[in-house]
Amino acid sequence: KHRIKHNALTGSSPAEPRQFRSVAFFLTMVQYYEVVAPAELGGAPVKDGKSLSSKLVGRLSIGTIVSEEERLGERMRLKKVSGSGPDGGWVSIRLMVQIDAASVQERRQAAPYQGRSMLAAAEDQVEQEGAASALASGRARGEDGAALVLVAVALLTQGLPDAALEASLKALTLLRGAGSKDGEASAMLLGAVARLAKDDTKQAVHDALVALELFRAVGDRQMEASALSTIANIRLSLHDASAALSVAKEALAIFRELGDRQGEAAAELTVTDAYVAKDGADAARGAVASDKVAAHAARGDTANAVRSLLVAAAVAASGSGAGVEEAETLAAEALGKARSSGDRALLSDALVQASSIQILGGKVAGEALKLAQEALDVSLALGDTPRQAAALTALSRAELAKGDVGAAVERASEAEGRCSEDDFRGRARALQAMASARWAAGEARLAVEAVDAAVALCRQLGEKQAEADTLLVGVRAHSSQEGANAADSALTMAKDALAIYQLLGHRRGEAVAFQMIASMKLKAPGCVMEALTAAERARSTFLMLGDKRCQGLASHTVAQGNIMLGEFEFGLQTAMQAVVLARQSGDGFGEASALHTAAHAVLRMGRYPEALRVAQEVQALFKKLGAKDMQRVAEHMVAKIQEGIPSRGPGPRTYMQPHENAMLLGQESTPFEEHPTCVVWSVPVNSQLYIMYCLELLKLVDDLKTQASDTAILVTTQGVMARQLGQEMPATWLAVSASTVWALVRTVRLESPRLKISTVDLPPGASPHEITECLRSAQISSGPRNEVAFFLDRRNRMKSNQVF
Repeated sequence: KHRIKHNALTGSSPAEPRQFRSVAFFLTMVQYYEVVAPAELGGAPVKDGKSLSSKLVGRLSIGTIVSEEERLGERMRLKKVSGSGPDGGWVSIRLMVQIDAASVQERRQAAPYQGRSMLAAAEDQVEQEGAASALASGRARGEDGAALVLVAVALLTQGLPDAALEASLKALTLLRGAGSKDGEASAMLLGAVARLAKDDTKQAVHDALVALELFRAVGDRQMEASALSTIANIRLSLHDASAALSVAKEALAIFRELGDRQGEAAAELTVTDAYVAKDGADAARGAVASDKVAAHAARGDTANAVRSLLVAAAVAASGSGAGVEEAETLAAEALGKARSSGDRALLSDALVQASSIQILGGKVAGEALKLAQEALDVSLALGDTPRQAAALTALSRAELAKGDVGAAVERASEAEGRCSEDDFRGRARALQAMASARWAAGEARLAVEAVDAAVALCRQLGEKQAEADTLLVGVRAHSSQEGANAADSALTMAKDALAIYQLLGHRRGEAVAFQMIASMKLKAPGCVMEALTAAERARSTFLMLGDKRCQGLASHTVAQGNIMLGEFEFGLQTAMQAVVLARQSGDGFGEASALHTAAHAVLRMGRYPEALRVAQEVQALFKKLGAKDMQRVAEHMVAKIQEGIPSRGPGPRTYMQPHENAMLLGQESTPFEEHPTCVVWSVPVNSQLYIMYCLELLKLVDDLKTQASDTAILVTTQGVMARQLGQEMPATWLAVSASTVWALVRTVRLESPRLKISTVDLPPGASPHEITECLRSAQISSGPRNEVAFFLDRRNRMKSNQVF
């Protein structure tokens, strides 16, 4: 009954209200099913043909009982026995659960909840006769309060809020005059719903509050809950999510207390909307799933409690709850309840889910393999082919996690073979497992073919999350192929998956897609900043989800991007963060890879001894892991660093001796002019601002001008001028600001040409001995303009470039 009010707000469900009804039953040999589709879906969709592309004729509400007329794979032609929705059509068997004839008989004997208000009676008549017929019947009765309530309900059902409001106001006047509190409350609530549909929220909330007090006064608990649901929807339209959530929960508790299944389903929708508005879709799914688990457990409904636990586990595993550890706890609880219930089909579903979550959590693959094998044994005993395909798909994933690629391919192929022609969902999952196995086997082309087929099936089914998961497998497959087209296809798939995850509010999937995009952008020329942006998004999301392993991978990507931009210090920090996260999560390969990146950062900073130590540690880690290719890379890095580190013994040195033109021409050289005093003005190049030292340098120059002694001044910087002389240097702000020192010295030479002042740019990463050699060479000769810059080539020897 209360679906009318929710439809008036969202328009997302069938126009006809749905009410649980008991009717005559057929022979006990008929197969019966009960609809268990999530309330968020608005019920089980029914189509006029067996194809998924057939026309939608309506939806079956939760709790509706149907009988099986024909079965083709996962598609079933039904005949409605009890409940609301289309009388016949084709529906997915996955959205319902089989029940025995005894349960059907019990439900037939149990009277459904019947509302006693005038509004409830009007909604019942609209449901039974249809909106058009009920409207004609109400108008034929003339100016009667109950008839006008019926007319207003029918008009609301047809989506005519203006006419419905007019009818409800007339009914209110008549019923208030007749002294009918129930009628007055019904008319007030109808007016509130009509005003809500017209966006007149101020008057709507007033009418709903008045109706609430009237229903409480007459003791109608069902309509009290209906009024609370209406108030919650009005609060949502006013963007007051907290108040809406509180009121909707109160309504839901009353509906559950009364056993009104339809009211409960409608209130669950309102609660979900409130959670989404308050905390986002991500948190909403987890909260609603947990609430359903508690509700089913309180009613002693073991089967639905297990199904709700499995849904809650899937939500937690996707990052919408407390994470993978919470998902494992929920799946284990569901598995325990399924074992104790004796329902073998339910046990098979719980085993498959538990196996999948074990793999997602990175646990030992043996346990996941054991659970999947048990699920296969149970489904074989039941003779349930779709569940056998699901178990084989889980086995394929477990075999792949274990490292047995051949067995994974074989199991996926067997799973696809067990799927009937119309079992699109089973085939899609089997093809996805096949794609992963083919990619792991190095068969990228076959993996891409499997991905394309699986994506097509997922789109046909409308399963967005399965489509996004399959697209990520396609990203890996395309990335392992060569060529620009393969890279473009991989990037396109990653962006498509990202868009779907964002639409669904699937935070873990969104973060994984961002991480894949970042990895691909790092390899593309000129896309380092885009890669850093995507990697930072992934890192922050994994941090909020508490996934240390994936957070470490994203931090590693951030470190690589910063090193490529020349930000070695920050790159080193993030690389070491990745090392710690990988170590804490037990990811040995991730730890070694991040440490390898840290070694590169230390090396680029010129700290060769430290880089050698880190590289040797990386070499030992890869050797322990048995990663021979990466071990050889680390060995090569160690050799290069050892070659670059200067030896302790005497080696080749370059001395820049002063030569005059006469000496170069073979003539006798003139005596070398030596200065009795040499001042080396060394700026702390990596610590403070240069402008402060420029002022102090000016003071020193002024003092030396007044002295009679012949004094030479060497002003040093580090890593500044070499960039202007063909040597690639990191563009840091310190190096740029140090150029002011060179400008200052040039100005001093113009103002005081007799002052012997020279600028010397020292190479980054030079040892103390090498810096001494640079200063000695600059003291002897700093070039015709008294400016000289040094850089290091450790494979040969130190070189200098004089500025001309």
